[in-house]
Amino acid sequence: MKDLCEKRALSLSLLQEKQKLLEALVNGYTWENVREGLEQLGKKQSILFRLLERFPGYYGRYFSLHFAPYLNEPIRTEAQKKAFDVIVSYLDQVDISIPEDIRRYLEDVETEFDPAVMEKRDAAMREAIADPGRFVKDNAEMLRQYEKAKASEEYRATPAFRLQELIAQMNRKNGYCDTFIPAMCELSNSYREYHDRLLKANEAFLQAYRASDLQHRVFKTDD
Repeated sequence: MKDLCEKRALSLSLLQEKQKLLEALVNGYTWENVREGLEQLGKKQSILFRLLERFPGYYGRYFSLHFAPYLNEPIRTEAQKKAFDVIVSYLDQVDISIPEDIRRYLEDVETEFDPAVMEKRDAAMREAIADPGRFVKDNAEMLRQYEKAKASEEYRATPAFRLQELIAQMNRKNGYCDTFIPAMCELSNSYREYHDRLLKANEAFLQAYRASDLQHRVFKTDD
């Protein structure tokens, strides 16, 4: 039921984008530009719906929100067209199995899911990776406490930790890191730029803490 509501909400959002394009046609846009925009929206919908369907609960909703801003670019080159086909094929074939106890945890988390909060979280991440050195310097103590908590036995005993490890393991096995992310970088220039900044931010964090025992990644890279 929740997935159906999410798909309806996504359909409504995309319909509003289509209406804006048609209004632009009335206001002087050429039909060629509008047609290209409509085709792009169709491909965006194809990817976002599959993310909702293939990734369980909270993660499907988060991935849909996370990747949506990077799917607004027209697909013009052969490389982009191939990348789109790779993404669709990957999402059609990916198989994610969640143990029942973790699934119940996901259902509990979903009740607190707030798209506005997730969008603010993504915005905060983009701001942090724009200047990772300053972020690490300004938040050094908070980062130490965060890493200390993540390394604790108490955290490792939680469903949240088990889910994180399960998703990471599945992503390594199902091609998310080796297939989906590289294809997204090829499809979307803005996503490739974001991903490159994310990798550089992670390296900046590792350099800042290389001499300490806090070696985990603070900036969670998509791969």
